[in-house]
Amino acid sequence: MMQVAAATHLLDYLSSVGNNITTVFEYRQIQVALQLFAQNARAVVDPSKEGFWLHDSEGKVCLAAQPWGTSDPFWNMSVPEAADYWVDSVVGELAKETVLAGQAVFFDEVDQGECGYRGGSCDFAAFNASELQAAKFAVYKRQTAAMNGAGIIPIFSLDNRLLASGNGTSAQAPCALPEDAMAAALAGMAWVRFYENWPQSFWVPGGPDLAAAMVSNAILEAEAGIPNALHSSASCSGGGNIRNITRPGPLGGPVEYAMSSYLIVAGPGTVLSLSSGWMDADFCWFSEFDVDFGTPSGPAVRTGTYTWTRAFSRATVQLDVQSSKGSVMLLE
Repeated sequence: MMQVAAATHLLDYLSSVGNNITTVFEYRQIQVALQLFAQNARAVVDPSKEGFWLHDSEGKVCLAAQPWGTSDPFWNMSVPEAADYWVDSVVGELAKETVLAGQAVFFDEVDQGECGYRGGSCDFAAFNASELQAAKFAVYKRQTAAMNGAGIIPIFSLDNRLLASGNGTSAQAPCALPEDAMAAALAGMAWVRFYENWPQSFWVPGGPDLAAAMVSNAILEAEAGIPNALHSSASCSGGGNIRNITRPGPLGGPVEYAMSSYLIVAGPGTVLSLSSGWMDADFCWFSEFDVDFGTPSGPAVRTGTYTWTRAFSRATVQLDVQSSKGSVMLLE
């Protein structure tokens, strides 16, 4: 298949230049059956699969219009046959692609239907969000087990949070069911939580309380052994991403806030991604990635509703999400 050929070509290239640290992953939309992918497309055009999709109160299929011209249906994972097709055919196809062994697959919009997202032709507020979300968690358990068995790690893009993350803030639980339920379903399995707009969210009301809850959530995830990937916006234009950083002294620079938020929450498996978009040209290397911050002396210490500090062997870090400021002081 074309995607296997593309992945193989990329892996061959990375090997040829001595790069054995870059993770290669495919993309799948998990909420909508994007017809860009063969297994989805087969189900969409098959009249016998009509029951796979979410329907409104009038019996009409809920559709999401795409910029390339298709209108794709929303999965209804509470239908056993739809869940089986997703795990056996869509995920099953990925599990058979041995080129992905030791790599990952990125799943987009994993819980947004239950976390404030109102896209598509249907009003999600009209559905029983708890039932839909519980059905999805059961499916994620099955698919993660299948993928792990094939040596593949799923990356789940979530807006959800653990219940305890909002303690001390006004941030409300964003979803019908908290991330605790998903973590319990996936206990003992390998998966990664992805933050698309760190430390904010696209579908959940923002502000400093949300940012504080997100930071707290990433810390709790790290303590629970859940790796997380943090994506923040940063520009690669003008070559400003490469600069001379000296020590001792402040890290400074345009991405110091992103770096400090990463260092505050960093645990085993935590990674930071900076880009202005999702194309190759939107990602670049920042000089901050080459800085040795040392090893953490301990966990982050919360000093206020919106503030944290953390000591490293070669740096000290402070974070204030209310003012969107971070400070990283580099030591000798």
